[in-house]
Amino acid sequence: MGLAVPIRNPKGKVIAGLAVHAPEARLSLSRALENLPLLNEAAGELANYFAEDLEGLQAMTQGDNDVPRQDDKEGYENDLA
Repeated sequence: MGLAVPIRNPKGKVIAGLAVHAPEARLSLSRALENLPLLNEAAGELANYFAEDLEGLQAMTQGDNDVPRQDDKEGYENDLA
């Protein structure tokens, strides 16, 4: 049994998903649906967290090549300084 909700950016675009899953013996459909509001609330909190760093998030979702990667040691180390 699984249930998922979208995580959206401030423009409404889906940028991620939040899911819960378990064997039906442990999570029935009715029980999963009872927890849907909590899952949506958590997705909203994550959306707010991601929106705080909107510039960085846009770079990730648009594939901006100017964002240093961890394997780019020089750029990565400069970001840490």
